[in-house]
Amino acid sequence: MIKIVTWNIQYGKGVDGRIDFKNISKVIKEIGGAEIICLQEISRNNPDLDYGAGDDQVILLREEFPDYTVIFGPAIDSLDRDNKSRCQFGNVVMSKFPVTQIFNHSLPQPCPESDCFYMPRQALEVIVEKDNMPLRIITTHLEFYSQIQRLAQISYLNSIQDDLTLTHKNLRGLKTNGLYPLIDRPIDHILCGDFNILPHEIEYHHINGEGVSADNSGYFDVWTIIHKNKPHCSTCGIYDFEQWPQGPNCRDYFFITDGLKKLLVDIFVEKNTRSSDHQPLVMVLTGFD
Repeated sequence: MIKIVTWNIQYGKGVDGRIDFKNISKVIKEIGGAEIICLQEISRNNPDLDYGAGDDQVILLREEFPDYTVIFGPAIDSLDRDNKSRCQFGNVVMSKFPVTQIFNHSLPQPCPESDCFYMPRQALEVIVEKDNMPLRIITTHLEFYSQIQRLAQISYLNSIQDDLTLTHKNLRGLKTNGLYPLIDRPIDHILCGDFNILPHEIEYHHINGEGVSADNSGYFDVWTIIHKNKPHCSTCGIYDFEQWPQGPNCRDYFFITDGLKKLLVDIFVEKNTRSSDHQPLVMVLTGFD
């Protein structure tokens, strides 16, 4: 079995307003047995977010999870006020398996439909190797305030898959070395994270293959595959009614490509923690043959 967790940890800020990174680590460890952990909203040297501490949360993760390779992908990367260090904010993938390749994808930011807050967004892609077989994972965190930007970001994620599919066809039989290695980057993969979309919204249908969008590149919502017509379990707003006055809702997903459907075992939400405004979402796959 392979257990994968995705969780928007809100830079360690719990529903009580306290920053408690030890508690984030404790929750992940209590889930138990996760070989791959995808986290969104990781902060590095941002004292405005953690009450002046300015912790490097990537270092904290490496200390808490020494058996994992911790890969960070910054969406925001700027010089601090004193022009001495970099303030970063983005996504992390932690893997117990060897990480053979890493790709950082900056997501588009077209002009929003109205004046609103928005921030740079990023998707972090890693290829890990289990039992000499590659497994490709992308984790991301899409824009909250602008639907135009979310749609553009989903279209870009779909285009990555389209381009890779064509590349596989065009590179067959080529011998390469040096700066042009043919390291396996499988077409089938997992896409997960905080998409800031609800299951009934148009953006969801642009990424879920069960929908009607013409630009979908073949992703399928793991929840609907396993649970059929059962409504999505809420992944945020369960306890934090200040940030989510509308109450519990689903914004976090696992999507997979068609070739991985046969490996699905389970997907569930860890509902008992209040360590973030979001809940951990857990997917279980059978091992690769």
